[in-house]
Amino acid sequence: MPTPDLDRARAALAAGDAVAAEAALRGAPPSAQALALRAGVEAMRAEPAAEASARAALAIDPGCGLAHRHLAVALIQRGDPAAALRHAERGAALEPDDPGAHEVVAVAA
Repeated sequence: MPTPDLDRARAALAAGDAVAAEAALRGAPPSAQALALRAGVEAMRAEPAAEASARAALAIDPGCGLAHRHLAVALIQRGDPAAALRHAERGAALEPDDPGAHEVVAVAA
């Protein structure tokens, strides 16, 4: 369930502000969404930990579209476009109204 901290983190991440997203996540309760957002911050910084954070989120909630999207970005950065495309497409299917999810599909394709 979204919380104000997760909402702030998601908005900051969408705006490209990794510092604000990370700060908002400090107050967020542990969850798949929090881990997925952490993966987004790490992917934005091209940190290898992004893949592990996204996979941890998916272990909690395999239907977390945001985790699939950020895992796709981490896989693109790691040089695994086939796996990235699978996760990008799954993320877009789970969050069809999120333009960012479709942008990752386009990059991965």
